[in-house]
Amino acid sequence: MSECQEMLNSERQAPISQSNIQLDATVVSMLLGFLPGPAALIDRAGHVLAANRPFLQRIGSDAETPRLELETILSKASWSRCQPLLAVAQVGAASEAQGALVSRSGGQICVEASWTPFPGRGDNPQMILLQLDRKSSRASALAAVDQVPGSFPDDVLVFESSDALTAIHASISQATGGQVDKCDLERRLKGCLSCGLETFHVRSSESESGKTARGQTAEVRLVPYGAGGMGKPAIVAFVRHNVDHPDDIDEYKRLALRDVLTGLLNRKAFADEVRDRLRSQRQKGFGLAVFFLDLDDFKRVNDLGGHDTGDEILRQVAQSLEASLGEAGLAARIGGDEFAALAWPETAAASIKLAERIQKNLSKIKVESEGLSFVIGGSIGIAYLAAENDFADMTPDRLLKLADSACLRGKRSGGRAVRMKEI
Repeated sequence: MSECQEMLNSERQAPISQSNIQLDATVVSMLLGFLPGPAALIDRAGHVLAANRPFLQRIGSDAETPRLELETILSKASWSRCQPLLAVAQVGAASEAQGALVSRSGGQICVEASWTPFPGRGDNPQMILLQLDRKSSRASALAAVDQVPGSFPDDVLVFESSDALTAIHASISQATGGQVDKCDLERRLKGCLSCGLETFHVRSSESESGKTARGQTAEVRLVPYGAGGMGKPAIVAFVRHNVDHPDDIDEYKRLALRDVLTGLLNRKAFADEVRDRLRSQRQKGFGLAVFFLDLDDFKRVNDLGGHDTGDEILRQVAQSLEASLGEAGLAARIGGDEFAALAWPETAAASIKLAERIQKNLSKIKVESEGLSFVIGGSIGIAYLAAENDFADMTPDRLLKLADSACLRGKRSGGRAVRMKEI
């Protein structure tokens, strides 16, 4: 049995509690990390108890100065405007300051600010959440959950280090609405107690369709805090709902660079690849070729076979193009029946040979639909840059236009042709 398991499954299994740990400004300051905009926790006198990075950047401080005060941060006029609002917050009412607040140096800090009271515990002073330039002008009504703002995050759970792993697992699973891996949770609890912050994500339980919609994920932050009833550190779990899973975010980024139908690079991603290649071209010492492929008579496929047949043709063209290029280039779909490729052959002649191989492989495509057989071909234009040329003024758009122009010459000559523009 692991050290963490022994600790969590000790004989003394105190009930899970959300009130037996005193949550002061130190813990509440951790919540500021959930706020994307500039925010700070201040006391009744205007001393900054804690602030997130956007707030520090806004006031021109690159580190958490031990003694930040609004009175010294703001100009005299701005501080005078804020004092009545601070007094309002001190008596438990939220308020807003409309109009610019200016720093002592004369720079504008914000165009509006909101002040939301947050009661302290015991001898702690009453605390106030100060937010700058919030997108919503509605004053935040922060519900207290065991003296912790309820709107960021959505749930706060406090555990004694002696609480049973099974009970902690059940509590976090219920709070997140998903299936928490117990072994992973045990590992993260141990990491929290030994190293500090642990963050993980829990997907919501699958819907009837077997899919989890975007945003149906909860983020859990485990933070060690103070000492529990037996002198051992407690663990605070901050739960935030309706976030995107990191794996999904990576997938969204990938899809943003890909054509949905074919899986090839889209026009923007292709342009970025060409731009990167242009920057490194002279260091590589070989040429660069951009190919523009326009399918011949593709409208006929859609008219006679329908769009499903047309889509299948496009998918097979994409596969054929990638197979023709192999490791020697990149393929993209940049329009309806328009494709592009990037390669770095040593000579112009090698570029032409590659284009001819692309055409040969396209001729092998055959799709059957409604008793009809469809084949496809295409005209290819090439914009070729020799290695010794100066590419300082060359852009991806210009290269594509040159390749497109060469392709058009091939189509005018009857189609299924290869034409080149050397630069």
